[in-house]
Amino acid sequence: MSKEKYKLGYISVICDDFDIEEYVQLREAAVQCEKFVVGIPDEYIVARLWNGTKEYNPEKVKEFLLDLKWVTDVIILNLDYLNKQQVYDKYPFDVCFYGTQYGLAFERDKLFCEERNIELIPLHTDRFIYVPHYDSLQLALQNVPKEHKIILYGTGAFFDIYMKQYGSKFHPSYAVDGDESKWNTIKDGISVFSPEKLLEEKIEDVLVVICGKHSSGMLSRLQEMGDFNYRTMLFNGRVSMLEEFEVIMKDETSYIKKCHAGLKTLMTEFDRVCRKNDIKYYLICGSLIGAIRHKGMIPWDDDLDVAMTRTDFDKLKSIATQEFDPEQFVLIDTDELGNNTFLDFMPRLIYKEMSVPMKVFDKVYGKATADVNNRLFIDIYVMDNAHDNNKKHMINMLLMKGIYTLCMGHRGKTDYEEYSSLPQWKLSMIKLVNAIGRMIPFIVLHNTYLGLSKRYNRIDTDCYFMNSCAITCIERKFKKEFFEEGKEVEWQGMRVIIPRDYDGLLHAMRYDDYMNYPPLNIRKPSHYFNSDIKIW
Repeated sequence: MSKEKYKLGYISVICDDFDIEEYVQLREAAVQCEKFVVGIPDEYIVARLWNGTKEYNPEKVKEFLLDLKWVTDVIILNLDYLNKQQVYDKYPFDVCFYGTQYGLAFERDKLFCEERNIELIPLHTDRFIYVPHYDSLQLALQNVPKEHKIILYGTGAFFDIYMKQYGSKFHPSYAVDGDESKWNTIKDGISVFSPEKLLEEKIEDVLVVICGKHSSGMLSRLQEMGDFNYRTMLFNGRVSMLEEFEVIMKDETSYIKKCHAGLKTLMTEFDRVCRKNDIKYYLICGSLIGAIRHKGMIPWDDDLDVAMTRTDFDKLKSIATQEFDPEQFVLIDTDELGNNTFLDFMPRLIYKEMSVPMKVFDKVYGKATADVNNRLFIDIYVMDNAHDNNKKHMINMLLMKGIYTLCMGHRGKTDYEEYSSLPQWKLSMIKLVNAIGRMIPFIVLHNTYLGLSKRYNRIDTDCYFMNSCAITCIERKFKKEFFEEGKEVEWQGMRVIIPRDYDGLLHAMRYDDYMNYPPLNIRKPSHYFNSDIKIW
């Protein structure tokens, strides 16, 4: 055993299924320290990283590590205790082992360590090593919003690896290289420029991937030009996955905090206008669950859902421009996205003063002319009469689903990967119907859909349906007795309206176990730009 050099060492690592090589590497780090502390993720972090597919018990992992004797203590890390600087408050380590250089967050940690004479020791090699399920670079790339640029620095062997491993999904805007002979050329379809090209960019909208075995020189040049966020292609996945997840959660937490503040503003104004004009509305779906279970927003929810009858929605629409401040709010109906663009049949009240990285309007990005991209909103589920005769109701629903599929041809783009679970014949049929829909004027399809939706509003029925529900479930009926006058409850410090029989409605919407939290891996915002929760 080598002479002990450091008093206290620290590493955060995923180590529930170590192979012998990784075990040896951890041991080699430990023997350099008199005391050695290991941080391991809690169940939530692992559930998020592996989408609930990985069996994991942090207490058992902790017990295993402590039995090794050369591990002094084990910290089970949660979102409030993931950052190295937070760990330092409890364990003032003088050496910290890291898995990758994770950009600006790494530079902040590096400065923190320099100020305290803490040595930082990398555990990655000077080769690109891909280990399935431990690809922290891919994790970082997934955290780049669609409006931002990925730029590669270097066009050698690591450039080739990037393009092969990541290029199709995370396509770079261009590359830069210090070699003047490569400037203004094209490699693998990617334009190559001088590093000075980066000076034309808005720093906060760029992620630079340093494609080089010896990256220190390129990194120094990059930092001379500005505080660009960056990643290298050198990483030890079991360590760097936690480092990247910390960066992601910091961004996501900031997003949620901003969303909740904006949605409170939206709801305050929406409620004011509805009460002033005697318009009935009801919180539904996740917003209703939040009101019942949390007396406010679900901690990870990022939108608001309300329902109202067709009569009340028409009234809201008629007074919207007079009641809502046009500088702050706009009511966008389903045919008002501009340029004959179709997204879905959900009217929305848009909050114009706040921009957040959302994916809701991705399908119309670049086509719609209305100012909706990355805007917060309230989803308004309009309720029409559902025929009491189930056969007549289902025939109407089939017609509406057909029209809806035709309307999809008027989106900016359609990501058919969303339907990869469907049989090939069904996917081919959707593509064919979309193509036919593009040849039919959008307004004709739109008005036909709404005509079918409203066809039974002149007769008395026992139930409503909501034509803006996911197309896979618009046929669901909801008894009118669930709603009636509604009732007031506390929500985010204000009073809002929920259905009279909210329990009956939530069960009808298939939220049978709504008082219990969902699995850990789906406790995340569903509209965030990099969310993997798919919505039709």
